[in-house]
Amino acid sequence: MDTVTTSAIQKRNLLMGLALALVGVLALFNNPSRVQAQAGEFDRRAMLTSLSENVILPCHERFVEVADTLVAHVQSFYDSQDVASLQDARVAWLETSLIWQQCKLFSLAGFETMILHNRISKVPRINLIEDLLASGKDITAESLENEGSTVKGVAAIEYILFQEASAEDVLNILQTDARRLNYLLALSQNLVIE
Repeated sequence: MDTVTTSAIQKRNLLMGLALALVGVLALFNNPSRVQAQAGEFDRRAMLTSLSENVILPCHERFVEVADTLVAHVQSFYDSQDVASLQDARVAWLETSLIWQQCKLFSLAGFETMILHNRISKVPRINLIEDLLASGKDITAESLENEGSTVKGVAAIEYILFQEASAEDVLNILQTDARRLNYLLALSQNLVIE
């Protein structure tokens, strides 16, 4: 047998196997009494309770922990203003962002949840951030509560920490722009305001 014929036979056998498997699955689900029995045994409330207690809440609790760590690293950078502490703040931001991505999977359609999730991870509007920085407005964690969700949160912190590729360039920008440095600190602190 040549390779073309062998390949054609293998494809045909694979397709026949898949067709048989599909017929088996359809036959299983075509039995209404079996499906009803399984549906009667399944407890959705228990499943959702377990999901919320064992996955969703621990994920959000972990986010609070890493956000607190981010605040500590940003405060350390604010105080020392060196490359090493900037790198530590960047690493803490990355961990916070990764945990938030996991939590975001469980965003529910409630109004309070929407506000929380928007406050933490709305896509930043760079022009609004720059407008805020250019304004005379006070920039504190508390004052950011009155600002829109597109100028705060994890993504806004990313913009400030990674606005330039090199840590040295970011350090230089933040050392020469006290308002931008204050904004970074306020952003991190605003993540953990209750």
